[in-house]
Amino acid sequence: MNDQMNHIFFNTIESSSLSVIDLISILISVSLVRLLFRVLRKLPNIFRKVFLDDICQNFVDPNADQFTIHPNPNGWAPIAETEQLGRGKVLKVRALGREFVLVRDLKGEIHAMDPYCPHNGAHLGGGEVLNIRGEDCLRCPFHEWSFRVKDGVCIDVPYAKDGKPPKGSTVKTWPCIEHAGFICVWFHNKGEDPSWFPELTKSEDFSQLNFYGRARAKLNCDVYMIVENTADFSHFIYVHDKPFPLTGRFAKMLGFEGDLFEQKRQHLSWKAMKNVDSHKARLEMISSLVFGRNKMVNSDFSATQLGPYLSDFDLNVKSFGISLKLRISAAVISLHSNKQEIVFRVYSPKGIIGYMAARSTLMALSSNIKRDCEIWQNMKRVDKPMFVKEEKAMVELRRWFTQFYDGASNCSIKSADG
Repeated sequence: MNDQMNHIFFNTIESSSLSVIDLISILISVSLVRLLFRVLRKLPNIFRKVFLDDICQNFVDPNADQFTIHPNPNGWAPIAETEQLGRGKVLKVRALGREFVLVRDLKGEIHAMDPYCPHNGAHLGGGEVLNIRGEDCLRCPFHEWSFRVKDGVCIDVPYAKDGKPPKGSTVKTWPCIEHAGFICVWFHNKGEDPSWFPELTKSEDFSQLNFYGRARAKLNCDVYMIVENTADFSHFIYVHDKPFPLTGRFAKMLGFEGDLFEQKRQHLSWKAMKNVDSHKARLEMISSLVFGRNKMVNSDFSATQLGPYLSDFDLNVKSFGISLKLRISAAVISLHSNKQEIVFRVYSPKGIIGYMAARSTLMALSSNIKRDCEIWQNMKRVDKPMFVKEEKAMVELRRWFTQFYDGASNCSIKSADG
């Protein structure tokens, strides 16, 4: 394309007598055409990034291993997303400072196992899912020993004359569930069985909405720091409420000079649940996005924290007479005790309005995650912070969170009672 343009340009000069202004005009025209073609070539990438792609950010410090390492809290820990594992497939996953093999059996049920074959140490992540004598099994790729996925027991050694494996030929399995798009294993520092499950009520069901993408970020910090953020009301003002300024001549022409958009909150609360729901906590917030003196968007937001790793969000938005309900499932995937991946999955009603609302929400989430991550990445967890009386919610959250460190060693987090 460039060679053809140059050829036309020089032929035009040779065949006619042109003034300096004509030459300059031609040069500008050629440059603009070239610029236009460059922009057109990039349009598909721009469109995909704005309207289709997940929004990903990475704040991980390669030297972070030198930082203080705290134990992972107990609870249902997300280690992958549902779409990563199809029926009859196997997935290798690193999380919680160890490795897992995830298996979706031929019926579509999910299972989690330790990664190595007890026979001779081969990695089961390269194995195959098949049915043996009516049992869904994972077959080792090395010698084809087959382990029942539901309990890890070896039920077949193909070259043994009696077909029987040695006693104790078992792979450890982990309690495993799927919740709102995440595959979770039960992690407990004492090895205790699950004491609760993150069940959804019918009104909280994500299946009635479309999944429109995710925002994610990796960083070095402690799981507790991320959860504590939900009860840290004062940081909303100084970190997340930074408005878009409108100043200068254009603002004076409009008769308005000051903050372009401002976030105003009418209600904000955090509380821990009781009794059988003691693993839950709830954040509620009502706010408005204001332009000048006019409310542009009203939002009613609530989040249910399900243990240390999972959260389900409800977002009801009203703007220009249009009401819309969105749902967000959020998770902290703990890759290691001091390395986390935060993932927000956004669900919205079908249609162009739902789609645009979901994409706008993803971009807003990404912007706010970035602001938090830049702080978390460089902070340390304080054993006994100096709270003021206005930070009562943070005191209550700290007391609530201590239950998830039962049996953990090297845990320095203190409740409000010391």
